[in-house]
Amino acid sequence: MTVSTKHFSLLILPMIACIGLVLAVNYLDPAESVASIMLVFLLLYSIIASSLFIFIKGTYWVRQKIGRQGDLSKGVFESKLYTRRAYYVASVVAFAPILLLGMQSLNQTRIQDVLLVLALVGLASFYVVRRTC
Repeated sequence: MTVSTKHFSLLILPMIACIGLVLAVNYLDPAESVASIMLVFLLLYSIIASSLFIFIKGTYWVRQKIGRQGDLSKGVFESKLYTRRAYYVASVVAFAPILLLGMQSLNQTRIQDVLLVLALVGLASFYVVRRTC
């Protein structure tokens, strides 16, 4: 894949997942199989994770363009490292709404559960950022 194909696939993935989610919600019966419920959770996760990745990468790009003003002293390695870090952080943060949705479907969402999920996501994000330094 070329660079433009990678960026295009990252931009188009949330749209494809949204279309798949609309189709899954309208045409699949959750009473028939558990796979349809898992498909909905998977599509929601991919929508949230890819959208967060695009947002994080976009803010990095804007910050880089504003901050440098043409200084190209930092190389491709930093950009690849930041891309990997953005992907990992987006993956961890995207798990929180899915976990809360799963807990809500079991009527297990209380304020302390939400705080525990936020603490888990905070610790996992801290670990990912420290690990990818």
